[in-house]
Amino acid sequence: MLTQQFLADLQAAWQTHGRAALHQVAVENPGLFLQIMAKLVQVHRVEVGHPGDFQSAMNRAELLDRVGERVGEQGREMFERFMAD
Repeated sequence: MLTQQFLADLQAAWQTHGRAALHQVAVENPGLFLQIMAKLVQVHRVEVGHPGDFQSAMNRAELLDRVGERVGEQGREMFERFMAD
């Protein structure tokens, strides 16, 4: 699926350049940095769902199971790696 491949590529790019790229944009163009953060907050809200949807998760495994139900096993694995980092 194109979306899964894009997210995998995005994660690979983040692993290589993520922190350095964020720092560079924040220093060189703080306005753009804030725009990026605002867009991510909007997307995060849409992708995750409504506030409190995951509040009743009792532990990490249950939370990961719920993520997997919503985005599939590959998305769950990517989220698990993200949490570990």
